[in-house]
Amino acid sequence: MRLRKMIGIGIATAYLLFLTGVYFYIPFGDPGYEYGGLRLIVYTLPWGFFGQFVRIVGAVAPYHIGDLVSFFVFVVLCGGANAYIVMRMFSYRLGKRGMMVIAGVGLIIAVVAQVTAGPRERAARDYHWPPNVPKSAFLVPHWSGGWYQDCQFDPDTKKNYCRIWNFGGMTLYDEEFVPYDAGPPVPPEQLRIVDRNSGPDRVTLASGRILIPKSREADLRKFLDRR
Repeated sequence: MRLRKMIGIGIATAYLLFLTGVYFYIPFGDPGYEYGGLRLIVYTLPWGFFGQFVRIVGAVAPYHIGDLVSFFVFVVLCGGANAYIVMRMFSYRLGKRGMMVIAGVGLIIAVVAQVTAGPRERAARDYHWPPNVPKSAFLVPHWSGGWYQDCQFDPDTKKNYCRIWNFGGMTLYDEEFVPYDAGPPVPPEQLRIVDRNSGPDRVTLASGRILIPKSREADLRKFLDRR
């Protein structure tokens, strides 16, 4: 009986350690699969499905409690519920004291996850950054990973030239871009890219102006006019 209980504890502990590893690995994984923590939702079913709704609380203030809430909900609560079921299957009953200890340790790790969220995000961004894309480029985030964009103003031709790469580093555009509003070219001091409304075929600036590739000027104008 004692061996049976030890096996149950071992499996439950390995499961929780596995979830912890998955959580910290997510930013470095394939964006299409990892986006939204899909792995954690799957690995903590059935509770992970409901945990997705609870995690919305962290989305209210992601820079302050986002990672803390996500880790505690998915790993500690959802993962802990599954771990408890495993231990019960092996005839081990976890008392209130044990639950409090696990919750306390989980909360500490959740705080660590929140405190290190910024450095981990930067490390993951550098990890994914293609070697052929300059560090001066702006990453437009997307569930598929995003697009890298870089725009310049040529003082000789008085024109804007932009380059856009996909998340893997493949060049999508490397040509002259023109303002969607048909106004004058954007001077260098105003070429500050933002992710709002930017995409694989257009660049949105902080001023609200949009740059589109000259080679597709006609069809992109029609597309943006309908929005």
